[in-house]
Amino acid sequence: MQKRYILLITLVSILVSYKACPGYFTNPFALLTEGNYFIPKESNMRSFQRTVSAEGSGDGWLYGEDNKYYFGMDVDDESDPCVVYYILRKGQESQDFNKFDTKTWGNRLGVRWMPEKLKSNSYKKECDK
Repeated sequence: MQKRYILLITLVSILVSYKACPGYFTNPFALLTEGNYFIPKESNMRSFQRTVSAEGSGDGWLYGEDNKYYFGMDVDDESDPCVVYYILRKGQESQDFNKFDTKTWGNRLGVRWMPEKLKSNSYKKECDK
């Protein structure tokens, strides 16, 4: 009987932890297994949630959010080694806002980022522009 209570308490604790901080479960795994996955510097591992995954061998995310911001990728230029992602503070959404379309975000901020595996070569200077 005591084992059942311990198991029940453990399961409830895991469920409550997942609901409170879902990033603690998914983000470490994604960082280890997906080559292009990253947590935006404006967010953190605890609160960032991927809402749309990138398809194919690219891994990572196309859209995500946390308690303060929406994040969206710009994947138009595949020849650019730098990644451009957009940020929109929650509460600043326009009337035609769609969290899965950065073109509707209005007053968004663009940030350039480079995957770790490229930082050691000549691309680094290009992403600092």
